[in-house]
Amino acid sequence: MECNLCSRALDSGTVCSVCIGRATTALRELPNLVPELATTLAKLSRTGPRPDGRSSGDQPLPINTGALEAGQGLHAVLVHWVRFTTRWANTAPSAGHVLAMASWLEGQSEPIRQTDEAHEFVTEVTMAVGQVRRVVDNPAERWYAGPCDDCSQDLYARAGALLVTCECGSTYDVQARRDWLLDQVTDRLATPAEISRALGTLAGVEVTTSVIRGLARRNRIRIYEGGRYRVGEVLDRILERPARGRA
Repeated sequence: MECNLCSRALDSGTVCSVCIGRATTALRELPNLVPELATTLAKLSRTGPRPDGRSSGDQPLPINTGALEAGQGLHAVLVHWVRFTTRWANTAPSAGHVLAMASWLEGQSEPIRQTDEAHEFVTEVTMAVGQVRRVVDNPAERWYAGPCDDCSQDLYARAGALLVTCECGSTYDVQARRDWLLDQVTDRLATPAEISRALGTLAGVEVTTSVIRGLARRNRIRIYEGGRYRVGEVLDRILERPARGRA
């Protein structure tokens, strides 16, 4: 018999241990990926004047609108395969807890490997986790560009666009919006993933989460409560200029 995915010889099951290992390796990534994915969905608050001088209230940092789709896709895949394991398992984790489901499925990988559907499990899990990984690692395709000065509707600009147009018809220069937003978030505390996206989108500065954590390990930036960092401090260290915000 041969593996349904790679044609390796099988001693049992329908996929080989190497292929099922791809799925379990992907599942083991989720404790690191899921919190980073969640930060792209959270609309963290900031308070400051709008470009027109009026109060802005709470508005989000630039967010990745693909995160919602990736998260929903991952959840659906995990729920499906957890339910699949009820063929032989009497208990299963709640469908609302992604990490619990991932851990459960990792432990059920060998029984799944013995089923005719094992190749589907490997393919669907690795694709779903891969999509989450891409969302976490790559800059947002659309980013929050602040509120419209005329109708207060939130604006979302596409990557590479020079102008952003509100549903009410008002049009704004994207670079001016970036400059304003960067000034607003300088003193914000955020996670490495949030800062990476914000600086890439607003300042054109490519900085990875590992670089940010490396700066903290070398005591070049301060770690605040909840493992967050001040956006301005990170930017200042990257650009090698005096820090704007107080620690």
